[in-house]
Amino acid sequence: MGNQCSGNPEHSTRRHGRGRHRKQQKFPMIPLSNGVEIPQIGFGTWRLETNTKPLVLHALQHGYQHIDTAVWYQNQADIGEALAQLKVTKGAKAQRQKLWITTKIPPECFAPEDVRTTFDQCLAELGVDYVDALLLHTPGEDDAWKQAWQVLEEIYETGKTRCIGVSNFDTFLLQDLLGICKHAPHIVQNYFARLSKTKQW
Repeated sequence: MGNQCSGNPEHSTRRHGRGRHRKQQKFPMIPLSNGVEIPQIGFGTWRLETNTKPLVLHALQHGYQHIDTAVWYQNQADIGEALAQLKVTKGAKAQRQKLWITTKIPPECFAPEDVRTTFDQCLAELGVDYVDALLLHTPGEDDAWKQAWQVLEEIYETGKTRCIGVSNFDTFLLQDLLGICKHAPHIVQNYFARLSKTKQW
């Protein structure tokens, strides 16, 4: 992305005879605390690099309804091109309502004005006028996330995101967040591997 905050991180189909259309998989929906429903399965776009556009197109054409991206992934413009090709744009209200888009703000952009500027750039690159979920990507090394969260709450109240949340926050940070927030997070997106023996969130 081209703003002052820069950094780097981190189908199912079935044929019904030759010549017939593929049946798109319908994933279950999960209600969040504010009543909004999120598709249970999402298509993550981390590390897709130059393959982002074709893979996102393939995912959406084969039943995925949830695309997960972030500023750090540096692929929002490619996702925006895929959405435009499928006519999921600002003016295509019916098509846009069928899709869930999650994006994330990185810690180097946690200053209040940087959060606003970065979010506006996310919308511009994706080619949409709102996202479904806006998250803080990781807490960073200080308490700057607290001010950033207040800006997410402001954005939520404008309707430019349907949900707000955090990613990579441990239970202690979540307790801190619940102590200072106006709106509790609707989403907590953390890594979890069921068979892993290492400490997780």
